[in-house]
Amino acid sequence: MSVRPAWDDSTSPLRRKTLSLLWGDRVGLLIFLLSLCLFGLTWRTAFLINDSYTIANGVYALEHGSLDMTTAAYGPGLETPGAEWYDGELYSRNYGVIFAALPLVYLLRALELVADLRVVLVAAWCLTLLAATLLAGRILDRRRTATYAGSVAVFGLFSLNVALATPLDPVQHHLIALQIVHMVGAAFVGVFAYRLVRELHDRRRAVLAAVLVTLGTPLPFWAAVPKRHVLTAAVVLAVAFAIARSRDGKRAYATESRALAYVLVGLLAWVHAPEALVVLVALAVVDVPSAPANDARSLAVVGGAFLVSLVPMLATNFALTGDPLTVPRALRNAPPDADLSIDGPSGPNPAADGGDVSLETGGETTEIGSVSEGGAGTPTEGGDGDGRTGWSIPAVLLPVVALTESAVEVLATFGELLSQGLSKLSTRPEQVYHSFVRSGYVDRVARRAQDAPSANLSFLESAPVVAGLVAVIPVALASARERVDASRLRPRVPPVDGFVVVFAVCYSLVYISRLPVHAQVTVRYLFPLYPVAVYGLVRLPPVGAILDRHWRTIAWTYSAGLLVGSQFLLVALVFLAPGRGEAFQFHALLALGTAGPVGAWALTGRSAGKCGQFGALSIGLATAAATTFLIFVTVEYFALGDSHALPMVRVLAELVDLV
Repeated sequence: MSVRPAWDDSTSPLRRKTLSLLWGDRVGLLIFLLSLCLFGLTWRTAFLINDSYTIANGVYALEHGSLDMTTAAYGPGLETPGAEWYDGELYSRNYGVIFAALPLVYLLRALELVADLRVVLVAAWCLTLLAATLLAGRILDRRRTATYAGSVAVFGLFSLNVALATPLDPVQHHLIALQIVHMVGAAFVGVFAYRLVRELHDRRRAVLAAVLVTLGTPLPFWAAVPKRHVLTAAVVLAVAFAIARSRDGKRAYATESRALAYVLVGLLAWVHAPEALVVLVALAVVDVPSAPANDARSLAVVGGAFLVSLVPMLATNFALTGDPLTVPRALRNAPPDADLSIDGPSGPNPAADGGDVSLETGGETTEIGSVSEGGAGTPTEGGDGDGRTGWSIPAVLLPVVALTESAVEVLATFGELLSQGLSKLSTRPEQVYHSFVRSGYVDRVARRAQDAPSANLSFLESAPVVAGLVAVIPVALASARERVDASRLRPRVPPVDGFVVVFAVCYSLVYISRLPVHAQVTVRYLFPLYPVAVYGLVRLPPVGAILDRHWRTIAWTYSAGLLVGSQFLLVALVFLAPGRGEAFQFHALLALGTAGPVGAWALTGRSAGKCGQFGALSIGLATAAATTFLIFVTVEYFALGDSHALPMVRVLAELVDLV
């Protein structure tokens, strides 16, 4: 059976370049379409997190021509989590996705004039599935089979869903638009996992990397939730891919690829500036020393592209606060009458007049500090006791000084968060353990939630396959022995691997000081670390060898674990009749039970013979455990009433009643 991943020669050059820029090849596009189909199965057109009310109201306000929110179209009121007051007006957050969702609101309203919105969503999902089927037929050179079988199957699914459909009540256009934006972003997580690994290895390992990211992590659960997590994950992988493409100075578009990495960070800042800062720091630390060239032309292209990408964020911030570097979330502790303008009497400091600035981490706040009255941006003056001024900053330089001070303040905050993370590692290691390894009962979290049942899984419990990362130990030992034999003491770390490691370390330190928190399902604040962990996993030689040699074993074990194991799990839960918190802990123990064999095999560092087959079996079972949890979360634990976008999933959820 032949495989044809390249684009057709009949495709126009412009279209081929566009398709290649977004998806690489046909396989990348197929991963994108199949991911959207999967996310459609887990899609619930309802609010899962209170923060989403704020963003949806922000879209509503923008549709009505305003950045500030005056009408609570969603939620119990305007002052939902994430909304911030400034100068008597209430603002939302994540304005990047708010602007991206607005055209979809108009599109949904237009489509609703033709058919019921529920039917429109069903039709869109079925068309996406049909497109994926036809594309798979082209890739596998089975066009006729894919056309006939795919058309019949998709028509049957469309008919079934239309027969079961009920009108959406209420029709939440702004929420649905936001969910579509995030699902598209989430679909690119698998795409860039594939493209990144394909750039460094073969296509088979790249496809398996995309499968593990999509089915072995909580990606499908968070895909339709209007939070920044999936977008940050997509940007991180895209930046890593851009770094990998830019390391060869002789390659076409190498400098442009390097500039693209910074452009992506700038656009992420429009969505969530603090996380964009973490990505920027990791990128700059690795990119500048390892770049093929740092001449004036290269730096001008990179710097110019980065500055242009920041324009949307800077313009939005300036329209809201008067300071391009003050994001809406920094207004949390600012006094209502604070002047944040870069040329105002109080200068650029968000904490003017004694206010404090805070940065959200894990649903809490970290105070940056207080500033004396007069603001940090007030021109410094020295008096000699008779009121005469010794010196002053020229008025033309005030904006530059103000922006510089704002930038220094942001970097100082970042350093403080890293310090707090290191302190947490040394003083409260048990809480770090609860976030990364075993959730269980955490007294501090339970007391804060007034003993309400928690719904938390740790990082490892949510994606047990990442236990294979312990293979880094035998790999590092073998590499150290080779360096000693070759009299070469310094290890050679590829720039893309260096970026991933620096990002993972900085990101973890920024958030672990605020973890664990109550009812975050799968440590959602650390979500971008899941695809990063899978990338590191498939890059390790023992794991890569398993994926290359025993991929069929992984596929069959995964299928059996999902189809058969999920039924046994359903029977066990029906018999136990647990509450939601107890059911989560049941899944946690199951995940740890599958993570154990993965870690035990990975410690051997061996991939040949029976040891390799055992590793393949354990990886397949661990991935199946993660997917099974996602199915139960979608169908049962967070069914959210009649909110499933696909009626057939809603009917299944009504048939299952466990908690």
